[in-house]
Amino acid sequence: MCWVHVARHFKDLDPLTPDFRRILDAFLAAMWDYYDKLKAYKLAPTKRAKKMLFREFEKIFKPDTGYYALDRRIKKVLSRKTELLTVLEYPDTPLHNNPCELDTREKVVQRKIRNCHRSPAGAKASDIFLGLMGTCRKNNISFWDYMKNRIYKTRSIPELKEIILAD
Repeated sequence: MCWVHVARHFKDLDPLTPDFRRILDAFLAAMWDYYDKLKAYKLAPTKRAKKMLFREFEKIFKPDTGYYALDRRIKKVLSRKTELLTVLEYPDTPLHNNPCELDTREKVVQRKIRNCHRSPAGAKASDIFLGLMGTCRKNNISFWDYMKNRIYKTRSIPELKEIILAD
């Protein structure tokens, strides 16, 4: 469960009255403040902070704001509480999955542009190149420099496997 995706559900709300707008704004501010506290917890987890964050979650995500649409969405989030608070048990857990989504986005965009692949071999080649591009990007290596290095066999750039294992 991703905190960024949870927030999207609340940002989609379009309050009709100024009172509802204030309620939503206050809720979003509290939620993002809580998110910042979770990020800080990941850096220095303690039992005391864990208990405090559990209690604070209960205070923020109360489905009795008086704004019905917000309350319904809060109830949905409450059903995913365990997943959202996994980070309190396992601080190494990411709070969002945006890096994973960004990795797959390039593939989806390519699929939309091409409409499909003409052969299984073409699909495999596309997957390999997109994977290489993503791995190079994550390791701050120019994909084109890496490809030239492999084609001309200069070997001035180490194997990606070596770079990844060195981290």
